[in-house]
Amino acid sequence: MLRAEEQIRVVVGGRRDLFREGVTKILEATPDVHVVGQGDTGSAVLAAATRQCPDVVLVDAELPGTALMTLLRQLLDLGPSVSIAVLHADEDVRTVSKAMGLGVHAFISKESTGADLVATIRGAARSHDRVLLSVPRRMMERLSDPDGGVLTRREIEVIELVAQGLRNSGIARSLFISEGTVKRHLTNIYLKLDVDTRISAVNKAASMRLLTLRRQPSAS
Repeated sequence: MLRAEEQIRVVVGGRRDLFREGVTKILEATPDVHVVGQGDTGSAVLAAATRQCPDVVLVDAELPGTALMTLLRQLLDLGPSVSIAVLHADEDVRTVSKAMGLGVHAFISKESTGADLVATIRGAARSHDRVLLSVPRRMMERLSDPDGGVLTRREIEVIELVAQGLRNSGIARSLFISEGTVKRHLTNIYLKLDVDTRISAVNKAASMRLLTLRRQPSAS
């Protein structure tokens, strides 16, 4: 049995008791995961997360009460030590895209297995500068479609600073955010634009007329 301080602490948010009980049963069957709180509304989840200081907050995208994006912003404001994971329906591409733009750390399809759920929770707890996706390939293809994945205003600000040649540390200082948040935004940008380098991201954004700079120097 692991000591309490060695376990991943999780708060689970879902509208139905049966859903929360099922997820909790899966997670509690894992020695290194412990569910420390639950909530059936956005306000209840936020209260539990604020009180328990978990490593991961798992939120059902259909959670009632507070608007989902508002709740996700509030949870992200709890600080960099808390990772946010969203459990979503396969067809809910718009929600996933918007949540990625906010900087949410992980996404899990409701069609995923229990093993996928546990693996994603573990990954979210251990890595705060990556976006973890446990989603069907068909959703990945839709998320990667540049015509269907317009960048958020913050992502455009980030890619414009990349185009000016700023490194992650400089972007973080300019936008008053952490370097980890910059990395998450870049991961989202790469995914939405279907690119894998800073230069290709700048070139793709420029070709799509997403940049407002008069000059768009190449990024290094």
